[in-house]
Amino acid sequence: MSLLNTIGDVVTLIGALAVMIMISPALTLISIASISPMVVVIRVLGARMRSTYRDVRMRIGVLTSIVEESFFGVEAIKVFNREKSFAEYFAKESLATTKRAVQAALLGGMFWSSVGFISTLSTVSIIVVGGYLVTTGITSVGIVVAFTQYVARFTGPINNIAGLYDRLQLALALLERIYDVLDSEDVELDEGVEVERLRGEIVFENVWFEYVKGRPVLKNVSFRVSPGEVVAIVGPTGAGKQHSPTCC
Repeated sequence: MSLLNTIGDVVTLIGALAVMIMISPALTLISIASISPMVVVIRVLGARMRSTYRDVRMRIGVLTSIVEESFFGVEAIKVFNREKSFAEYFAKESLATTKRAVQAALLGGMFWSSVGFISTLSTVSIIVVGGYLVTTGITSVGIVVAFTQYVARFTGPINNIAGLYDRLQLALALLERIYDVLDSEDVELDEGVEVERLRGEIVFENVWFEYVKGRPVLKNVSFRVSPGEVVAIVGPTGAGKQHSPTCC
């Protein structure tokens, strides 16, 4: 939904409400009262939808990291016969992600069903009360029929704005993931030592490295590689073979 559509819905909403008040203030109050529960539905389900959307995006990120790790480390996985464990791990995370995605879809279905039900309830209330006012001679059939048409014009923009709120929750969940990365304090400054000439020798002396605080990838690693020397780094999966050259 574009900004122009949103502005158009707001203008239509205000115009329809003004005409409804001029036609019948009593029916207008009933219409507004019957639509008021929609605000409660949007607040309650909207908060749950945002939390669920956020969890789904986090789990999709985990799945992506598993696929990436499996793709780039496929040789090591085969060498150490870890195919089954990786497949089971992926299946477990995939199932958990699917369950949360289904929950998000169910919440979205409840959201739209509730909004549609409340909109229909508003029209039914106008017809029932309007019929009573016609039978008592307070108003005419023409006014009731015209009023129901304006009620549709009134509830239509509200449904569109509710849909915008639904999409906004997904967008906010995505933004939270982005800001979690941007606001992370566990980022090392890219500060190095300037050198004019290197001898080609690599020396590790008691090197520790960690991505997550308290979970080191490299633990007190020490070795020396002389210029022109070829060294092979071997070890089980997760021992830090790929991270050692990265730290050079």
